[in-house]
Amino acid sequence: MTLYVTFQTGFLKSKALELKYTNKIKEFLNSLRSEPVDSFVEYMMSQIFDGKRTRKAVDMFRPIVKRGFNQYINDNIRDTLKNAIDSQTVSAAETTSDIKQALDTTISEAQIGDIGCSFAR
Repeated sequence: MTLYVTFQTGFLKSKALELKYTNKIKEFLNSLRSEPVDSFVEYMMSQIFDGKRTRKAVDMFRPIVKRGFNQYINDNIRDTLKNAIDSQTVSAAETTSDIKQALDTTISEAQIGDIGCSFAR
């Protein structure tokens, strides 16, 4: 019993720490969206810009990095929503097709039943 309680306590502490740092990362990324810090702008520049990373260059790139970062996030959101809508559309089309097929089968069976009844008369 003690082992189980200890394990649960350790697990809960681990999850609490994970949640704490996940939230801090989200806050940090959100702040980068609104106002990218110099170190982030410099890092992005180091990946795409061959020139010197002077104060003037960093200031010039800050709005570009901000716009690119926000567009990247927006594109990911749009793609995720589009994929969700597309999968719902396919699912709805399959459901509609299944319903139509079931109705056709039911109607055909009813017509065959009517024919059978008319022969019996």
